[in-house]
Amino acid sequence: MNAIFQEESARLSWTKEQYQQAAEDERLMLGALPRLYPNDPNLLNELLLHTHNRIVRLEQSRLKPYFARIDFTDGTSGQTDRCYIGKIGVSDQDGQIITVDWRAPVATLYYDSNLGKASYQAPEGQISGTLSLKRQYEIEKGELLSYHDVDSVSNDELLKPFLSAGADSRLKNIVASIQAEQNRIIREDLHKNLIVQGAAGSGKTTVALHRIAYLVYRWRDSIRPSQYMVIGPNLFFISYISAVLPDLDVDSVPQFTYETLAAQYLGENFTVQNAL
Repeated sequence: MNAIFQEESARLSWTKEQYQQAAEDERLMLGALPRLYPNDPNLLNELLLHTHNRIVRLEQSRLKPYFARIDFTDGTSGQTDRCYIGKIGVSDQDGQIITVDWRAPVATLYYDSNLGKASYQAPEGQISGTLSLKRQYEIEKGELLSYHDVDSVSNDELLKPFLSAGADSRLKNIVASIQAEQNRIIREDLHKNLIVQGAAGSGKTTVALHRIAYLVYRWRDSIRPSQYMVIGPNLFFISYISAVLPDLDVDSVPQFTYETLAAQYLGENFTVQNAL
C-alpha cells in the first residue's frame, strides 16, 4: 500500500465520520424546529421536509461521499484548495468545506478543464489559476478500492469503470462521468430557451435530469423546486424520473404527462387525439 493510498484512505474515514456528525446535527435540528417555528405551520412543514431529506442524503452518501478530487491554485491569492467532489456538498459546524457539490461552480474544473492553466465562472466573476491535480476514486461500501490520476489520459480512460457497469450503476454514477459538452448544456443559463436533440439512447434524458438538479441548486434562494415542471410523454417515463430525481438531491418538482397536465387545468372535458 503506497503512501498516497494510505493518505486517501484516512481522508475517506475522516469524511465518513464528518457525514455521520452532520446527520446527527440535522436530527437535533429536526427535533428543535417545532419549538422554533410554532406559529408558522407552512414554513415549519417546509423546513421539516428539507431537514428530513438532508438527513436521508447524508446517510445515503456517507459510504461513498465523493468521487473525485481537484487541486486548484488561485492565480490572484496563490492559495491552493483541495476540493473533494460529491453528489452533495457538506460543511462542518465551523463552515469548513468537507465535500463540494458537483453542481458548484468550482466543480466545473473537474468536468471541463485539463491540467495546467484553467478558470471557472463564479458568482463574483471569473476565477483563473492552475489545476494541478485531477483524481478519481473507486469507493464501494465505505472502502477505497483505487484512485486514478488524470493528466494526458483521454476522457475515455476516466469512463471505463462506469461504462463497464450495469445500467442502474451507470445511472447512479453519472455525476462522475458527465462529459464536457454535457456539462455545458447542464449549466446553461436559466433564461435561455434550450432544445437538446439527439438519437434514441444518446443521453438526452440524463442531461435533462441533471440540468434540473443543477437549476434547483443554482437558484435555490430564489426559485422553489415546486416552481419547475417536468412534462413527459407517458406515465412510464414519469415513474422513471421520479425514481431518479431524489438520487440527484431534487425533491418536490411537479411531473406531468400532457394528459395529466391538461386534466389539472381543463378538468375532464377534453379529448386527446393522435397526431396525423
